[in-house]
Amino acid sequence: MSHSLSFLRTDKAIMHAFIELLKEKSFEKITVQDILERTPVTRATFYAHYHDKYEIAERMLEQFLKNRDNIRNELNAESSSKMHQIVRKNASIHHDATLALLKIRTDKVDLRQTIVDEFEKEYLSEKSDPVEAKIYAQVRTSFELSCITREIPNLSFQYSNETFMNVFLKLLRLSDDKETKDFLNKKLKQKFPNENH
Repeated sequence: MSHSLSFLRTDKAIMHAFIELLKEKSFEKITVQDILERTPVTRATFYAHYHDKYEIAERMLEQFLKNRDNIRNELNAESSSKMHQIVRKNASIHHDATLALLKIRTDKVDLRQTIVDEFEKEYLSEKSDPVEAKIYAQVRTSFELSCITREIPNLSFQYSNETFMNVFLKLLRLSDDKETKDFLNKKLKQKFPNENH
C-alpha cells in the first residue's frame, strides 16, 4: 500500500518522537500521550498510523532488518571480508534507532535476539553443530551491536579480524602466541588479498 508524502512525514515524526523518548525513559513508561506531546499530531491521526507503542517498535524492528538486508545485498556480503562495511554502514544509518530498539524487549521486538537467531540460522545452513552455531551467533551479534552502539570510527577489515582473532586466541589460552597470530594473519592475506591488512 502506498501512502502520501504527508502520511509518510507524519509516520516519520511519530517514530522520531518515540526514539527520542526512549533516550529519556524506559519503553514501559512511554505512553501515547508522551508521543503526542512531542509531535504535531492529534490522537486520531496517531491511531490512523499506529495501534499503540508496540506497533511502532515492531515497525522499527522491521525497518531495521529490511535496511540491514538491503545493505548486505548491496555489498554482496557473501564474503566475510565485507562484514566490516555492512557494520559500518549500518552503524551510521541506524545508530539512534538501534539504541532505541535495544531498550525494547517484547514478545515481538527483541533486536539482539533477532540478530542472534539470524546468525545462528546462517551458521546452521553450513554446519550442523547447534552449540557452535549459538557461540558464533552470540559473537557476531555482540560485535555488530558493539560497533553500532559505540560508533567505532575506524572500523575496517583489519579491526574486525584483529578483534575476532584476539578473542579466539584468548579463549584458546593462546593470546601471547605470536606464531599462531602470524599464521592466522598470513591465511587471511591469502584468502582476502585485496583487503587492507
